[in-house]
Amino acid sequence: MVSFEMILAAIVLTSACSVDCLVAGLAYGSDKIKIPFVSGLIINLICSGILAISLFLGGLIGDYIPQEITLIIACSILIFMGLHKLISSVLKAVFKKKEHSPKEIKFSLFGFQFTLKICRPPQDYDTDKNKILSPKEAAFLAVALSIDGLAAGISAGLAFSGFAFYLTIIIISFIPDFLFLYAGHFVGNKIARKIPINLSFVSGLLLILLALLKIFVI
Repeated sequence: MVSFEMILAAIVLTSACSVDCLVAGLAYGSDKIKIPFVSGLIINLICSGILAISLFLGGLIGDYIPQEITLIIACSILIFMGLHKLISSVLKAVFKKKEHSPKEIKFSLFGFQFTLKICRPPQDYDTDKNKILSPKEAAFLAVALSIDGLAAGISAGLAFSGFAFYLTIIIISFIPDFLFLYAGHFVGNKIARKIPINLSFVSGLLLILLALLKIFVI
């Protein structure tokens, strides 16, 4: 039985993973790069497929770890990923104004070395520069967009067990990826060049919200 709280968690997780599709759509729209239906479908299927695999992996791992430990691990990863996205969003906004931006930033904290990578812009995946995202280019982009979804899915699989919950996420995830990609493309095509839009921080906030939902609500 899927509860309202689980549906809410599924919506938050899929929305967090889909924000990257929205940002990619904005980037392609602002650069007048077309995204054919087949390419959009490939992106949707790969992103949803990787999310589904990661959920089941998280569930399998969770079967061998005490529930209290899985909750701590899962929520810690989600919060860390959320903070990482928030910091990366701020850094992108800062370095976007500079002509030569570093590809990565290294810093130390409490004796540990950390590296923040400034991700390549989605437009770079249009490798042949023909202003059309081919199915092959779409597949590479989808894998890149799914990296965060892989970690988030494993964490969600650890925190939220049950086949019904996993199936709910898989079903829901097919919708926002596709809609966000083309909605972002439409908006980017119309206004993104005139009005700078940075939404990459939204997925960070949603991942933190997902962790808080598990801790205090579900």
